[in-house]
Amino acid sequence: MNKKYDQRLELLNSLTDDIVEYMNKSLMDSPMGIEGLKFSSQPSYNREYMDIYADFNFGHSPEGEDLTSNAVFFDGTLKDLYVQLYRFADGFDIDEHVELYIGSAGRNGVPHVSDLVHDAEMQKEFYESLSKAFDGFADTLSPKVRKTLSQPVGQKLQNR
Repeated sequence: MNKKYDQRLELLNSLTDDIVEYMNKSLMDSPMGIEGLKFSSQPSYNREYMDIYADFNFGHSPEGEDLTSNAVFFDGTLKDLYVQLYRFADGFDIDEHVELYIGSAGRNGVPHVSDLVHDAEMQKEFYESLSKAFDGFADTLSPKVRKTLSQPVGQKLQNR
């Protein structure tokens, strides 16, 4: 990786506590919250570019589903992180989510179907509130940091 890319990850990770605190204040009415956040990078799926991702730890859903790792890939800007949080929520399908567990409903610690549906609805509502909770965070930063975080840092990898 190059120096600019490393500096962006360092800057983003220095803001994680502030981001989590800011978003949790906005999510106070939600039964769920953000327990942790870490920014990392990895080669994109086609290994042509490096991707930055935000790995959110949401703890557990009201029914106890483990939500400790939810990766959101973005271009290193706060604007794109906002957009990707919105897409993350928009892509969460309640029916598909319930179908994952319906075969085990009421057994082996899996809640009954009505509870699964309610839990998935709560998760969807929470995910939809994430981008709203993040909106405005940039306004809390200094103009210099805002400017830095408005410029993408996508990095093309060398052919090997």
